[in-house]
Amino acid sequence: MRPAAGAGSPAMNGVSIEPLELLTFFEAEPQSEEPEVPWYYGSHTYQTRVGDHHISFGLLPAHGDVSLTIRHQDRDLYHLVALSVRDIRYRRDGAVETLEIILSERDRVFLRLRPDVVITQDASGLG
Repeated sequence: MRPAAGAGSPAMNGVSIEPLELLTFFEAEPQSEEPEVPWYYGSHTYQTRVGDHHISFGLLPAHGDVSLTIRHQDRDLYHLVALSVRDIRYRRDGAVETLEIILSERDRVFLRLRPDVVITQDASGLG
């Protein structure tokens, strides 16, 4: 991901997800590289464990830069680095929470952590 932008820097492809939505989804406080910088302009990493899975999600909101790594028993299962994503959305359907990463008009990644870790990629454009 890119270095964090300073406060007052123009947003390039910023994302609309809110900090509380990420806190709710990951059930973890983010590690921020520069805590004094406003959330939207900072670089944040959310880390959580679900069973034997370790999930690390990095975000630079102002630029829409994302990294996602899922490890199972210390082995990499999935790794994504995406710059200037179109958006990130938090969805809740009953007890099921999903993080939707919109890579482009046609490509989306869906991450669910509970009750089981599931990652799905949709390149159909139908979402």
